Amino acid sequence: MTRALAISLIIVLVSCVEKAQASTKALQIKPENCLNQSEHCDIEVEFSWSLNEPRSFCIFQLGLNLPEFCIVNSRSGSRIIQLDVSETVEFVLVDSTTDVHVDTSLFRVFTSTVQKRKRKRHAWSIL
Repeated sequence: MTRALAISLIIVLVSCVEKAQASTKALQIKPENCLNQSEHCDIEVEFSWSLNEPRSFCIFQLGLNLPEFCIVNSRSGSRIIQLDVSETVEFVLVDSTTDVHVDTSLFRVFTSTVQKRKRKRHAWSIL
Protein backbone atom coordinates (compact mmCIF):
# COMPACT_ATOMS: atom_id res chain seq x y z
CA MET A 1 0.00 0.00 0.00
CA THR A 2 2.82 2.42 0.83
CA ARG A 3 4.57 1.74 -2.48
CA ALA A 4 1.36 2.45 -4.44
CA LEU A 5 0.91 5.68 -2.51
CA ALA A 6 4.49 6.73 -3.27
CA ILE A 7 4.07 5.97 -6.97
CA SER A 8 0.82 7.93 -7.19
CA LEU A 9 2.46 10.85 -5.36
CA ILE A 10 5.32 10.85 -7.87
CA ILE A 11 2.84 10.83 -10.76
CA VAL A 12 0.96 13.79 -9.27
CA LEU A 13 4.19 15.74 -8.73
CA VAL A 14 5.39 15.09 -12.28
CA SER A 15 2.06 16.23 -13.74
CA CYS A 16 2.17 19.39 -11.59
CA VAL A 17 5.67 20.20 -12.84
CA GLU A 18 4.56 19.65 -16.45
CA LYS A 19 1.56 21.95 -15.96
CA ALA A 20 3.77 24.63 -14.39
CA GLN A 21 6.22 24.45 -17.28
CA ALA A 22 3.39 24.61 -19.82
CA SER A 23 1.87 27.68 -18.15
CA THR A 24 5.15 29.63 -18.41
CA LYS A 25 5.54 29.07 -22.15
CA ALA A 26 4.74 32.05 -24.35
CA LEU A 27 3.95 29.86 -27.38
CA GLN A 28 1.95 26.64 -27.30
CA ILE A 29 0.84 24.33 -30.09
CA LYS A 30 -2.14 21.97 -29.98
CA PRO A 31 -1.92 19.19 -30.94
CA GLU A 32 1.82 18.89 -30.38
CA ASN A 33 2.13 15.54 -32.15
CA CYS A 34 1.03 13.92 -35.38
CA LEU A 35 1.15 10.22 -36.17
CA ASN A 36 1.33 9.96 -39.93
CA GLN A 37 0.61 6.82 -41.85
CA SER A 38 1.38 8.34 -45.22
CA GLU A 39 4.29 10.53 -46.28
CA HIS A 40 3.11 13.69 -44.47
CA CYS A 41 0.81 15.12 -41.81
CA ASP A 42 -1.97 17.38 -43.04
CA ILE A 43 -3.60 18.73 -39.88
CA GLU A 44 -5.14 21.84 -38.31
CA VAL A 45 -2.89 23.20 -35.55
CA GLU A 46 -3.84 25.82 -32.96
CA PHE A 47 -1.11 28.30 -32.04
CA SER A 48 -1.73 30.00 -28.67
CA TRP A 49 0.36 32.77 -27.16
CA SER A 50 0.45 34.50 -23.81
CA LEU A 51 2.89 37.36 -23.23
CA ASN A 52 3.56 39.67 -20.27
CA GLU A 53 2.78 42.79 -22.29
CA PRO A 54 1.25 43.56 -25.70
CA ARG A 55 3.76 43.01 -28.52
CA SER A 56 3.92 42.77 -32.26
CA PHE A 57 5.35 39.43 -33.30
CA CYS A 58 5.52 36.79 -36.00
CA ILE A 59 5.48 33.00 -35.83
CA PHE A 60 8.14 31.43 -38.05
CA GLN A 61 8.82 27.85 -38.98
CA LEU A 62 12.52 27.43 -38.17
CA GLY A 63 14.55 27.43 -41.37
CA LEU A 64 11.98 29.32 -43.46
CA ASN A 65 12.09 33.05 -44.18
CA LEU A 66 8.35 33.65 -44.51
CA PRO A 67 6.30 33.79 -41.32
CA GLU A 68 3.29 31.54 -40.77
CA PHE A 69 1.47 34.64 -39.50
CA CYS A 70 2.10 37.98 -37.77
CA ILE A 71 0.15 39.74 -35.00
CA VAL A 72 0.19 43.44 -34.07
CA ASN A 73 0.00 44.56 -30.40
CA SER A 74 -1.38 41.42 -28.78
CA ARG A 75 -0.82 40.05 -25.30
CA SER A 76 -2.63 36.73 -25.74
CA GLY A 77 -4.70 34.90 -28.28
CA SER A 78 -4.77 31.97 -30.65
CA ARG A 79 -4.94 31.18 -34.33
CA ILE A 80 -5.64 27.95 -36.23
CA ILE A 81 -3.49 27.10 -39.23
CA GLN A 82 -3.54 24.20 -41.68
CA LEU A 83 -0.16 22.50 -41.46
CA ASP A 84 1.29 20.05 -43.99
CA VAL A 85 4.65 18.66 -42.84
CA SER A 86 6.55 15.40 -43.17
CA GLU A 87 8.97 15.75 -40.26
CA THR A 88 9.25 17.37 -36.83
CA VAL A 89 9.13 21.17 -37.08
CA GLU A 90 10.18 23.88 -34.64
CA PHE A 91 8.18 27.11 -34.53
CA VAL A 92 9.63 30.35 -33.20
CA LEU A 93 7.79 33.37 -31.79
CA VAL A 94 9.88 36.40 -32.86
CA ASP A 95 9.35 39.97 -31.62
CA SER A 96 8.77 42.09 -34.76
CA THR A 97 10.43 45.24 -33.42
CA THR A 98 13.60 43.71 -31.93
CA ASP A 99 13.90 40.40 -33.88
CA VAL A 100 14.39 38.62 -30.54
CA HIS A 101 13.30 34.97 -30.28
CA VAL A 102 10.77 35.05 -27.43
CA ASP A 103 9.86 31.35 -27.35
CA THR A 104 9.93 28.15 -29.38
CA SER A 105 7.62 25.17 -29.64
CA LEU A 106 7.96 21.79 -31.35
CA PHE A 107 5.43 20.02 -33.54
CA ARG A 108 6.53 16.39 -33.57
CA VAL A 109 5.81 14.02 -36.45
CA PHE A 110 5.90 10.29 -35.79
CA THR A 111 5.71 7.77 -38.62
CA SER A 112 3.80 4.56 -38.28
CA THR A 113 5.34 1.72 -40.19
CA VAL A 114 3.62 -1.61 -40.49
CA GLN A 115 6.01 -4.34 -39.52
CA LYS A 116 5.69 -7.52 -41.49
CA ARG A 117 5.94 -10.75 -39.61
CA LYS A 118 8.90 -12.83 -40.63
CA ARG A 119 8.15 -16.35 -41.70
CA LYS A 120 9.51 -18.83 -39.24
CA ARG A 121 11.08 -21.96 -40.64
CA HIS A 122 12.50 -25.04 -39.09
CA ALA A 123 16.27 -25.30 -39.12
CA TRP A 124 16.06 -28.41 -41.33
CA SER A 125 13.70 -26.82 -43.90
CA ILE A 126 15.16 -26.24 -47.38
CA LEU A 127 12.61 -23.58 -48.31
